[in-house]
Amino acid sequence: MQTRISGATALASLLLLLGIPEAARALAVTSFAPGDVTTGTRLTIKGDFGDLVALRRQPEVQGRRSGTPKTVKFQVLAFSRRTIIARVREVPSTKYDPAAGKTWSLVVRSPLPGGEIAEADDLFTTAGPMLVALPEGEATPDQVVPLYAMDPGAKSPTVLVGRKKAKVLRSQPAGQDRDEDPWRVQFRVPKLRNGFYPVRLENSLGRAPGAFSLLVFGSVKGGVVPYARAVVEGRPGFDTSLCTWSALDGGIRMEACMGDSCERALSVEFAPAVDGSYQPAEIHFADETGSWSEVGASAKLVPAPSADLLAGAFLATLQSDVDRRAPPIRVRGYFQASPSAPPP
Repeated sequence: MQTRISGATALASLLLLLGIPEAARALAVTSFAPGDVTTGTRLTIKGDFGDLVALRRQPEVQGRRSGTPKTVKFQVLAFSRRTIIARVREVPSTKYDPAAGKTWSLVVRSPLPGGEIAEADDLFTTAGPMLVALPEGEATPDQVVPLYAMDPGAKSPTVLVGRKKAKVLRSQPAGQDRDEDPWRVQFRVPKLRNGFYPVRLENSLGRAPGAFSLLVFGSVKGGVVPYARAVVEGRPGFDTSLCTWSALDGGIRMEACMGDSCERALSVEFAPAVDGSYQPAEIHFADETGSWSEVGASAKLVPAPSADLLAGAFLATLQSDVDRRAPPIRVRGYFQASPSAPPP
């Protein structure tokens, strides 16, 4: 067998030296993995590539789809008689035509003149990023926070905190397998007004579905003034500068009012913990359509940007006070309240 291979190699070299094109040789692709790829993913392709190995000619690998001349470009890292290792080098994707979720045919091509093309039976998908975890649920501006995601892409992805782009410091695999394990994307929290913000991830292929919630506090951006901000499920956001607090027996009460006639109102009552952890709370929300009280609620104090203010965060599931059969709504928010009466 070794004599035959050496003879084929010698014959191929002679034909190339004489400028005589060699007849196309058979190729075959039997399988590949993984089935979802993004920029930088390494693909393991199984098949019959023995003739190319004998001729020492590197195969060409690309992804094609009907109806478009665009191709997914691969860089061949290594190949043997039965295996090709190729890395996704470039995926055609734009803001208006993202590649996330599109399927492609995998093609292996012989580089020889008139060389054969082998196409896999299965298709592969160009996948956008997928969020996995945001371990830090709260942070201060300029703090470095890790975000875990699948398929963020080899190039630096984009992290959005609210509508503001965060500075990405590092993006690398969190485990041994860069294709199967989540990646750790470290970013610096932008300077934002205190409150809860959605954290989103996107790359050149598209945006990850969903978002994580991050509480940002300790910033003086927006001024050291009282305000309350809340996200109310299925309703317009709550944002007001009319926000005060008062002492209760063993706790505090925060009250916020929005609108000329206080059409929308929010109150939070709880006993803060010494360690600053979330504690059970009584929360009430009202607007023009009705009022809601807590089914499950919690609140905590956080460092305020000014000694004149009391700052905190709250989370609640609220039930209608009128129709107990109505679906509950979820509320999360932040406040920095001024005393309801000047201190003595």
